[in-house]
Amino acid sequence: MRASRDRSMSSTWAETGFFFARERRFDQWQAVENPPLEDWLELLNAVQRRINRRLLRPEEEARVKKSITERFPDAKIDDEIQAWKRVE
Repeated sequence: MRASRDRSMSSTWAETGFFFARERRFDQWQAVENPPLEDWLELLNAVQRRINRRLLRPEEEARVKKSITERFPDAKIDDEIQAWKRVE
């Protein structure tokens, strides 16, 4: 299955860790068993933005980071934080 830009996360991603992808607009969504780090970082970015808008609780960011470090121990998540969070 070819990677698609049309991706989303399941409503219970914290419990299952599943991501879904589809080839075309009207194709069936299929679970992606081992999503790449890029998808996890995109999820982290979305969670950070939703926390900033007060749509998610701040604990969710820690849960996503923990999931990423469990799956990708070499990933440097702190280097991947959003530009608006960087202190210079």
